[in-house]
Amino acid sequence: MIYALVAPVAIGEFEWKDRTRYSDGWHYDPSINEYVQRRDELRAHLGRLNSWDEAATDRQLDQFMEQQRGRLNVRGGPDYIRQGETKRAGRAFPDYSFRNVAQWQLAVVKAFRLVT
Repeated sequence: MIYALVAPVAIGEFEWKDRTRYSDGWHYDPSINEYVQRRDELRAHLGRLNSWDEAATDRQLDQFMEQQRGRLNVRGGPDYIRQGETKRAGRAFPDYSFRNVAQWQLAVVKAFRLVT
C-alpha cells in the first residue's frame, strides 16, 4: 500500500535523514570507527566551510532545513511525498533496494491518504 502525505510539515516537525543508502540517516565513519547521523556530518562539513563560525553554520543549516521543509510540502507531481508500507521482519531499518531516495522522519503525527 502507498500513502501520500496530505498535512503540511513545519520546521521542527521532521528530521532530515539524507538518502535511503543511509539507513535511518546513519553512516559509518571509519575515521572514528563509529556510526554517526548524516545531520551531524552535515553540520561538521558546514562548520569547516565556515571556519567553525557557529552563527554562520547555524544559518546555513537553517537554510538547508528550510529547503527540506519545502520538499516535504510538495503536493503534486513526481516529487509528491509518498510512504510505502514496509514489512520489517524484526529489523528496525531494513536495507532498501532504491538507495538514492530522500528520507525524512516525521517527529509528529501527520495525515496521509491511501493512494493504492
